[in-house]
Amino acid sequence: MSTTQKLYDLFMLDGRVRAIESRLDAARRRLEIQESKLSQAEQQHTEMEDQLKHVQARASDLEKQSDEYEQRINEHREQMNAVTNNKQYSALLIEVNTFKVEKDKLEEEALEQLGQIDVLKEELSQIDERVEDQKKIVSVASSEMEQCKVEVADHLQALTEQRTSAEKDLPASVIDIFRRVSKVHEGEAVATVVEENRRTMEYSCGGCYLSIPVERVNGLMSTDDVVLCPNCGRMLIIDQDLKTAIAK
Repeated sequence: MSTTQKLYDLFMLDGRVRAIESRLDAARRRLEIQESKLSQAEQQHTEMEDQLKHVQARASDLEKQSDEYEQRINEHREQMNAVTNNKQYSALLIEVNTFKVEKDKLEEEALEQLGQIDVLKEELSQIDERVEDQKKIVSVASSEMEQCKVEVADHLQALTEQRTSAEKDLPASVIDIFRRVSKVHEGEAVATVVEENRRTMEYSCGGCYLSIPVERVNGLMSTDDVVLCPNCGRMLIIDQDLKTAIAK
């Protein structure tokens, strides 16, 4: 078997392996995307919980301060009932009124905080639902990923072994070129020569569709060496029917 034919066989096997690996990668990416969404939802849940705790602590502190003012107001009123001096009574009354103003401010802010607590609890409940829904989606994606692995495992192993065997039938230098070009062109390392005009001996690369010198085609016809497209660098092969037609 010629080097060109061996190269083509390797190319076809490599394409089949890549197709299966691409399917696995797609399932893996879907899972990673859903896991990322779950992580974001959980992070949002944590941040919302922290915010709720902060607001609850603030509301509790405001209520405590309000209760302290209430206690001081009651104490001052008791003192007002006991004093006999108008001046002392007036001073206590001023303080009571001041305490009332401060207490009203605290209660107003406390009510705002309580309203915010209700809003945050509602938002937190909605996030809880999103987290649970996303967990289900992740579970499905994970199951699909594992199912995909099971479905293709034996086939992928068999094809990979065949590809390895095919690589051993080719010189190391050819394999090096194949891998390098394959990396550049995402697996499309080999391209077929396309005949544009036999009379004027015009040919093109089936990979990049650009014109290739007739000397490259002659090289494929007369030798078993690897010939590269001068434009895209793909490894060129020539169809046997075209090869026979040109040779006539």
